[in-house]
Amino acid sequence: MSIVPSHDGITLGLVTRNRPRFVENLLSTIFTANSRYLVDIIVYDSSENDQTWSVVRRFPSVLYLRGKKRLPGGRNEILRRVRSGLVCYLDDDIRLHPRHFDILWEDFKGRDDVAVVGGPAILVSSDGKPLRKIHAGFGFNRFDKSVHTIQKADHSQCWIPDSISEVDFVIGANMCFKVRLLRKVGGFDEAYERGTCFHEDTDPQLSLRRQGYVVLYDPRLRVDHYAAQGGTRSDVSKRTIIMNRYQNTRNQVYLMRKHHLLTVRAMYELWREMGALYIKKSMLLAGQTPNSSPSRSTAVIVDAASAIFLFLAGQLSEFAFPTSPRGLEKT
Repeated sequence: MSIVPSHDGITLGLVTRNRPRFVENLLSTIFTANSRYLVDIIVYDSSENDQTWSVVRRFPSVLYLRGKKRLPGGRNEILRRVRSGLVCYLDDDIRLHPRHFDILWEDFKGRDDVAVVGGPAILVSSDGKPLRKIHAGFGFNRFDKSVHTIQKADHSQCWIPDSISEVDFVIGANMCFKVRLLRKVGGFDEAYERGTCFHEDTDPQLSLRRQGYVVLYDPRLRVDHYAAQGGTRSDVSKRTIIMNRYQNTRNQVYLMRKHHLLTVRAMYELWREMGALYIKKSMLLAGQTPNSSPSRSTAVIVDAASAIFLFLAGQLSEFAFPTSPRGLEKT
């Protein structure tokens, strides 16, 4: 699979849960590409059955790990076992394009200041066509001199560079780290495991940025993101979606406190963007269309009120009971 020494190459880290078909498709694509720089593949599986193991065992060179940890914990288990100088984390429900790992290698080569490299994850339908509203660059926005961490669904509102650019962070579905530097900041903070693990990918990148390292966005590193249901972040039950509003808000405030981004303007953006998003989702859950005329049905009123309550409760609880970081021992 590789012609470079293992300590010089790239390890692919894949965290998955109950999605064997996507894992099979991704591994088949990777082995077909046969990149000279990919030296190891590690899969961390928290599935409820053995279907993913049945897929992975057909690829003998893949290291398979089984456990109950969620996304940041799974990433850390992979990081503990990496032998190479670079580790590339991809979502299990993506499709790679040719030369992905070769381009990653080029971006890191000769750049001691670069800690992270990533690219866009284009949200596509099951037949591979880009969806109307795509997250064509969500996960890398500039907001004055701080970090704009609000993810916007309409790609026209995002800053999407058309060339290699320095950014504040890249999307977790498509990111690659220097192993030494990722371990230096303690890997991934497992305190983000609540809710949908919101911002677990952003956190270590901001830590590295604060230490003066560079995060690069390369548009050539495009992946197609099928955004399959379920997986390592959450299930899709209505109860879980409702509770995730609370947990995700806690994660948002925790990130802002941890990285000294908690300003009046940032809190305003949090209320304006995430608050509106939660209310729109509440209306959708109640069978309403956000753009239609305001409904006075009990279901919409109750769901919108619960969204506001849980959003506020998530903020207040994080202030009242601050979260403590949990990750690898910093080296």
